Amino acid sequence: PMQKEDVEAKQSLAAIIEAMSGGNHSRAESLCRVYLVVKASSVPHIQLLSQALIRQEKLAEAREQIEFALKIAAELGQAGIK
Repeated sequence: PMQKEDVEAKQSLAAIIEAMSGGNHSRAESLCRVYLVVKASSVPHIQLLSQALIRQEKLAEAREQIEFALKIAAELGQAGIK
């Protein structure tokens, strides 16, 4: 059975992807930030946040998020977590 956290993550990601697909990048950014308050290490949310920022031409902030996602992914990989 899926854990509640997994269901919430999937629902959040679906809403973000829907916003991105509809061209509503500021909404996608907001949805990412709301979820990241709860789970700051969610690499998929950080990646989508980066994409939303790029589409809004917030490039410096997008770069920071990408670097943060890479750092987290590397740390999780070193811990044997996938």
